[in-house]
Amino acid sequence: MEKQIVTAERYKVSEEYYVDVREEVAGTGERDYWLCSRSRDGKIFMCTKRYRGQRQEEAFLSDQVPMYIGRYETAWK
Repeated sequence: MEKQIVTAERYKVSEEYYVDVREEVAGTGERDYWLCSRSRDGKIFMCTKRYRGQRQEEAFLSDQVPMYIGRYETAWK
């Protein structure tokens, strides 16, 4: 049986980047985090993490996104 995956949240990081947060509809409570660019095709997988509320999710993203932006820009050079 196929898993149904939906975008649970979309966080705007800057004019260039946003983070898509994906999860299974009947899932385990874990979410996949993808860093996406508005001007380039493709995205980079950040991690899978258990959802523990919006505040913790936002704190995690503010700490981790700059590192992943660096990885994204290095990968596309």
